[in-house]
Amino acid sequence: VSFERKVVFDSTFTKKPNIVIVMMESVGVKPMSYYGNPINSTPIMDSIIKKSLSFSNFYVHKSGTAASVFASVTGLPDIENVRTASRNPLIQDQRIIFDQFDGYDKLYFLGGSANWANIRSVFQSNINGLKIFEEGSYDTENRADVWGIDDYELFKESNKELEKLSKSNKPFIAYIQTASNHIPFTVPDEKENFKPLKESEVDDSLIEKSGFKSVAQLNALRYLDFNIGKFLERAKESGYYENTIFAFFGDHNTAMKPTEQYAKDYALNIQLQHVPFFINAPNFVESKTIAKNGKLIDLFPTVASLAKMNHTNYTLGNNLLDTTNTNNASFVYLKTIGEPAVGLIQDSLFYSKTTVTKTNGLYNLKTKDLSDLKEDYPLLTKQMDSLLNAFYHSTKYLYFNNKKVK
Repeated sequence: VSFERKVVFDSTFTKKPNIVIVMMESVGVKPMSYYGNPINSTPIMDSIIKKSLSFSNFYVHKSGTAASVFASVTGLPDIENVRTASRNPLIQDQRIIFDQFDGYDKLYFLGGSANWANIRSVFQSNINGLKIFEEGSYDTENRADVWGIDDYELFKESNKELEKLSKSNKPFIAYIQTASNHIPFTVPDEKENFKPLKESEVDDSLIEKSGFKSVAQLNALRYLDFNIGKFLERAKESGYYENTIFAFFGDHNTAMKPTEQYAKDYALNIQLQHVPFFINAPNFVESKTIAKNGKLIDLFPTVASLAKMNHTNYTLGNNLLDTTNTNNASFVYLKTIGEPAVGLIQDSLFYSKTTVTKTNGLYNLKTKDLSDLKEDYPLLTKQMDSLLNAFYHSTKYLYFNNKKVK
């Protein structure tokens, strides 16, 4: 069985655009003011999204950072029952799009160690010529917490390297993995014009309504928001912003209290998968919101196509800007009724099935009613079940049949 799809463009850019992918730790749509959170939690990202191409129904496959790193890089969802796919040594070697950016400098930045969750193998096994920047690589080694240097320093150090490449007229593709918006929520007392809010400055009832568990959790998101704004400012000052496609995505939602706005997501246990995905690149995309369903493995096919880079897609992701592709669905892997389950989101419908007992259900995400609709729509249920099985079993197949030819 071959999933190979060659993507060839009639013309390419005279000057290759740079690509910067930013993984935003623990950022789902629920804590963001742009998506209706009552606290003004992400004013900078809100303003950036308004000037970006954004996808309002974008889902990661599994609620975990390592799972999202694996899926975004390899183009295969993490559907491992035990821990994460990144830790499985038998499935590290995959044919991926990231590796096909010929003529590009390829970089990976994180504040701590790439040994975490065997992430080093996910990158090094699949990307030739990759440069990894981690703890010990930077001019600053002011460790913030267990995750290494904080996001301010990470973005600052990343920008230094990207500016060097830009001045040498070398195109680059960079993956930046943030971490400050994660327990223990380490933020500085002050950083330029950023100051954390004090508990006395936030009304208790507003915190409760927002779903944040603490003011510290809110401040960590506000700090990431601040740092993303500063990073784009530095990119403009360094001269590479205009020729760069910046893609931002959340790796999963943060752990929050259930709120009325997302009560159904909590009831169906998909509250962690719905995340923001937006592309800020005024010279390459127009500012608009696309409501079609998307999934994390669509990330690389989308940015590669925006860069007009000829490539071969060996896995399951799709270019979200391809209007000829009508198979718009989000595939998730979660737990429900106490056992592993897979789910499919199409338009406003969510279909799920457990992997052991095969308990299934069909629900409308847009209504308050949580009734199971599978008996009312048997044909639709059958169609969604077929597509869901295809995603799940094709992923299992590709884990071991998408190996590089050596």
